[in-house]
Amino acid sequence: MKLKDILIVVVLVLMLVLIGKYNNLAIENQDSIISMNQRIDALQQKIEVLPSIHTDISTIQEEIHSLSNQIESNRRELDNKISRGSVDVRRMRVTAYDLSVESCGKLPSHPEYGITTSGEPVKEWYTVAAGPELPFGTKVYIPHFKDKPNGGMFVVEDRGGAIKRNCIDVYMADGKACEAFGVKMLDVYVLGVEVNE
Repeated sequence: MKLKDILIVVVLVLMLVLIGKYNNLAIENQDSIISMNQRIDALQQKIEVLPSIHTDISTIQEEIHSLSNQIESNRRELDNKISRGSVDVRRMRVTAYDLSVESCGKLPSHPEYGITTSGEPVKEWYTVAAGPELPFGTKVYIPHFKDKPNGGMFVVEDRGGAIKRNCIDVYMADGKACEAFGVKMLDVYVLGVEVNE
């Protein structure tokens, strides 16, 4: 074999080695590019969610502002009624209920599940059940709940088989919270019937 032939073989082998290394690099780069594209896709999905998160935060802030205004309005109304002496303060048996079958006797599949006797849907920190001496729409203030989202103000919207005279049953969404609350004798300020415009 001549030197020229040997050189050609060596050059061919070197070319094959280089081509192999190039192919390996290309495959590694392709994997890296795929990985980077997946990261970019994930980031784009997060970026697309940001406007809705901002909207949700804005909506929540508006709701908090509205609730704060309502609580302040309720407190002013209460102060007015107390100063005029038009508040009926009663010591009442206060319990709590939720939407469990044990509390309301209805399964989620029941057409009236979550609907009060007055026809309104139950609302946490708003709805209470009371005996027939308090008509639907009666606003009550229970100082025990003054630090809750409603500032302690409720509206009578429900009745109940176990609710007799001088009893209030506060709707709470959490069954464990109802259980923990138990039964308490509390002062209840009867403020009169709420007029819906």
